Amino acid sequence: MAFKPRTRLWIQDENEKIIFGTGRVRILKAIDETGSMNKAARKLGMSYRTVWGKVHDTEGRLGFKLIETSVGSKRGGSRLTPGARQMLGKFEKWHDKTIDYADKLFAKLFEETTAKKPRK
Repeated sequence: MAFKPRTRLWIQDENEKIIFGTGRVRILKAIDETGSMNKAARKLGMSYRTVWGKVHDTEGRLGFKLIETSVGSKRGGSRLTPGARQMLGKFEKWHDKTIDYADKLFAKLFEETTAKKPRK
């Protein structure tokens, strides 16, 4: 039987509340792509209230703004702050390197277990 690892990573505070993880990354990327929290929510199949709540909670835990909003028909919408872009970059780098390391370690430790053995 062949099997593979599955690793999930996130950052949490001392009260075990999520500060940042892959869900927050998806939300921020969707806001960046669509230029709107409302459009991002629709794209992700979430309610606006849920997206806004997660962004608001994350901003509170981080201590800085992630989203800048403006009102108006021509320049209205939401965009990521420089702090949000920096947080995304750092998280993705940490995430990717950690997953890569975990996959290599798994392969090394479970090499014999995961190799397909011929059936008798």
